[in-house]
Formats: sequence, structure tokens, C-alpha cells
Amino acid sequence: MLELRAQPFVVVDSDGSEKARLSCDEASAVRLVLGSAGSGIALVDTKKRDRLRLELRQDSSPIVALVDENGLLRCGLTLLSDGAPALVVATPEGELQMKLLVDRKPTRLVLVEPD
Repeated sequence: MLELRAQPFVVVDSDGSEKARLSCDEASAVRLVLGSAGSGIALVDTKKRDRLRLELRQDSSPIVALVDENGLLRCGLTLLSDGAPALVVATPEGELQMKLLVDRKPTRLVLVEPD
């Protein structure tokens, strides 16, 4: 078995700019930092399909996305451009079914009726 050890492990692009760092802090807590918009982490199933994604979109907004076996977003938690948190839930066909917007006046829960 090949074992690779590093302290820290740093990923750089072709220009040598740091893009990711895996390290331990002073308390030995593990920390993974991805360093640019568009970065993300995906957990995949046994067929190598994304099922859970943690992303920082190009506009720097974060999202936690639960994806079904067909690759469709079924549930997402994000911050909108104004900083308001939003939860969205979609049907198995990928159509928006519910959204909850918080920190707006008034707070809104929107249930989307099927056509």
C-alpha cells in the first residue's frame, strides 16, 4: 500500500497559485480549504454520481445541494445575493416544489402548485 504524508498538502495551479490546502490546526483538527469561487466538494455514490455537493458558486454564494441518482437537484440550501438564506425543494422531475426565504420582510414560505 502506498502512503503519502504531507504537512500540509497544498494543491497549486499551473501558475503556482494555491487552490486547495489540507492541513491540521494546532488542536489537530483536520481542515480542507478550497481557495476560489467555483470550488466544491462532492460525495459520490457507488456509480460515481454526485449525490451531495458543497460548492462556492462563481458569484461567491455558497450552496449545499442534495442530488438524486439522475443528477437532479432535489434539495438545496444557499445564501442569496442579498445574504438571505433560502431552502429549495424540487420534485423528482426537477421542478421547483417549495422554497423558504428567510430574512425578508415578511419571511416567506412558497409552496408551488403542480400545473
